[in-house]
Amino acid sequence: MNSTTGLVSVIIAVFNGRREIEATLRSAFEQDYSPLEIIVVDGGSTDGTQEVVLLHKDHLAAFVSEKDRGIGDAWNKGLAQCNGEFVALLNCGDRWPRDFVATHMGTLRTTPRAIQYGTTFMTESGEVVARSDRSFEPARLSDGFGFIHTSVMTSKAVYDEVGPFDIDKRIAIDAEWMLRALRLGIPFTRVEVHNFMATGGISSTQWFRGQLEYVDALKAHGFVGGSCFALRLRKRAQALYLALGLPRLRRFARMQTALLAIAVLNAISRTVPFHSPRRLAWSLAGFEVHRTAIMHQGVRWMARRRLSVGEGTIINRGTLIDNRHPVEIGRHVSIAHDSRIYTTGHDYDSPDFAIQTRPVRIEDYAVLFAGAVVMPGVTIGTGAVVLPFAVVTKNVEPMTVVGGVPAVVRGRRTGEPSYRLDYGYWLAI
Repeated sequence: MNSTTGLVSVIIAVFNGRREIEATLRSAFEQDYSPLEIIVVDGGSTDGTQEVVLLHKDHLAAFVSEKDRGIGDAWNKGLAQCNGEFVALLNCGDRWPRDFVATHMGTLRTTPRAIQYGTTFMTESGEVVARSDRSFEPARLSDGFGFIHTSVMTSKAVYDEVGPFDIDKRIAIDAEWMLRALRLGIPFTRVEVHNFMATGGISSTQWFRGQLEYVDALKAHGFVGGSCFALRLRKRAQALYLALGLPRLRRFARMQTALLAIAVLNAISRTVPFHSPRRLAWSLAGFEVHRTAIMHQGVRWMARRRLSVGEGTIINRGTLIDNRHPVEIGRHVSIAHDSRIYTTGHDYDSPDFAIQTRPVRIEDYAVLFAGAVVMPGVTIGTGAVVLPFAVVTKNVEPMTVVGGVPAVVRGRRTGEPSYRLDYGYWLAI
């Protein structure tokens, strides 16, 4: 069939999905992009799925309901019904945010031969439990593509060029299709878009079988050679690793070990009044602290490593340094008590409240007065001054004085700083 310019065809495959199909349909109907056609392919459901779908028949371009040979067969039937220039797959139980199609189309119009992909959030009972957001790297192809096919959009021309899905595959259907696309030289492009995929489908419950299908596809298309014995053995070990729940246990053990190390470091900082043993602790923690710099008793850190402190700098009691991402503090910097330097926060707009990290740099002769707060990604310029209890959310130009919440420019520092700080006393307050 001839494609219609700008039209996006959405193929929704479903089988016995009466409980989930309504939410999936609505996420397609509510897209803030037009024109859009919705094609539902049902594999002959017996649980009342058809009745739910037919409630929305006025919004559908096509509805096919008959027995099929699996999801690859369903996708092929949907592709045969497409009138659109572009195609997106949306499986029952999965959902899109309102801007999914529009965001894809923002770049896909100019690169229609690309296969665009984004981040997939895995859900259980509607709640995000994991994410898949690794960028595609050909060198890591044995570990998969790093993204989920239902985050993908591309043109109908690409589907025609690559050919239909292999219905003899039961699980690694989309991966085998993408391997064919890769052989044809079709580029894979990451875009800032996300979708939601319900866990518990066949690819989740039969992970090892799917991996064996994927290994066979890698070999068939020439991406690996030989018997693939070592790769199959690795997949078996990974399957056992997942089945035993070891990834979660490993993450827990690594986190607790790191927290214990930081707890010991902070206990030394809090209780030991002498500089030499504290310096030894800093060195063991991987900090780069100049021999003339002083971090007084009661300074706290949130991680090992990723902290450098220059000559003559003084950091006073009660200061918190979030060095989960690099913190670089220059020469002769004065940081007063109870200041806060953060490199890490959460993206409250992200569906999984994702952690975000950005480095902080405080340049030579900068001054942070008591209670100052520096937020992730900020650079405090040479000789700049942050007034008490200010919250700095943007870069501060050299020799500028800032204050307030959020901090704004209050004036300029006069003179040329050339002093040396010398507050290396025991029990300093």
